[in-house]
Amino acid sequence: MRAGEAATLAYGGATLEIPRGAVSTDVRITVRPLQPSGVRPLGKRMTNVLPDGLGFRFGPHGLRFRRPVKLTLPVAPHRLAAGLSASDVYT
Repeated sequence: MRAGEAATLAYGGATLEIPRGAVSTDVRITVRPLQPSGVRPLGKRMTNVLPDGLGFRFGPHGLRFRRPVKLTLPVAPHRLAAGLSASDVYT
């Protein structure tokens, strides 16, 4: 992505919306899918609610945005605990 421009990256149901001014230099931002075996174990009270237990890795590692970005991830309703909906999920 080019410094000073806005961009939206999407892959496999994940969307990263980056506003103008979020990066100060040109940078290559990546989104890579992770198979369930590549997703680190979660804490006892956490559940991976992405479809099929998949995950995503965003790069480059350590990138910090100068403005807030919006990350949207897909949610598989059948992976939610009883009585919960997608609005109860936090990243």
